[in-house]
Amino acid sequence: MSGVETLSVPVRRVRRVFYLTGTALFGGLVGYLVAAGSNDDYVRLGFHIGVAGLAVYAFEAVRLYYGILTGRSRLTIGPRGIALGERRIDWAEIQDVTLRPASPVLRYLAFGPPSVRIQGPKASQRIDVTRDHVKDLEGFAAWLESVRQR
Repeated sequence: MSGVETLSVPVRRVRRVFYLTGTALFGGLVGYLVAAGSNDDYVRLGFHIGVAGLAVYAFEAVRLYYGILTGRSRLTIGPRGIALGERRIDWAEIQDVTLRPASPVLRYLAFGPPSVRIQGPKASQRIDVTRDHVKDLEGFAAWLESVRQR
């Protein structure tokens, strides 16, 4: 990997817009239902659903932007190795590159997204790269495997 410049990849814009839009929509729903002030059962149910959705989206948005601001969600590929935030694996230390498909059961709930797992020499030393950083995970996994074989 000599002669290669460092490439730093932030979280893709689609993910950021998704969580901000969801937070704004659920916040608007809650605000509207509070302003309506009705004691109807459907309005109260909608209010509770809106509060739950707002809590989930706001939590994910805060978590995402915290990672962006602290640099923990930045994928860096350089001459020495690959890093995601503070987790780093040198090129010579890569033991395995695995393309992990999404869980068929939980795929629609956004749990267990597809990823490329890069395993280092220790069991605890691994990096999971998701579509937050790389759109073509299959191509990325193939490229990493070719680099590992060199």
